Amino acid sequence: MSTVEQIHHLVTRVDRLLTTLREFRSDNASLRGELASTEERASELERQLATSESARQEAEQRGADLQQRLTNLHAEQEEIEATITRTLDQLGKLEIGAPGDTDGVADAAPVDPEPAPAEDPDEDGDASDDAPADKSAVLLDEQPPADDEPESDADTAADTDHREGDDLDIF
Repeated sequence: MSTVEQIHHLVTRVDRLLTTLREFRSDNASLRGELASTEERASELERQLATSESARQEAEQRGADLQQRLTNLHAEQEEIEATITRTLDQLGKLEIGAPGDTDGVADAAPVDPEPAPAEDPDEDGDASDDAPADKSAVLLDEQPPADDEPESDADTAADTDHREGDDLDIF
């Protein structure tokens, strides 16, 4: 009876094989699920990476823009400081000049090369309305005393009084 025993033995082996096949199919399904989950996670990570890369590029661009603005602000600050320094130097020259010295005024304010002549007072003794409005032009027409002629106190007082009424607009 070896054939019946062989058939039993064969049936037992087929049963074990079917059980193993079911286990493999179950494991295969489980692994496919894990693979799908891993692929979804990989896709999510790729989206996050793309978003992060985009954010990094935007941050770099913003950093470059801010750096450019900072450079521009520094340049503007240096220009403002240079303008203030030049203005203070011009004011210093005006303050250093002697009361009868008109050189400081000539450096500070540009003057028309040929100022209009002042008109004679009209019949009432008042000055004409067409008199030059630029006092610095009038000051430039005055000649400083020669080095050998001492300046009188009256001339100094007149020049000082004339200058005190002038407002300096440095801007």
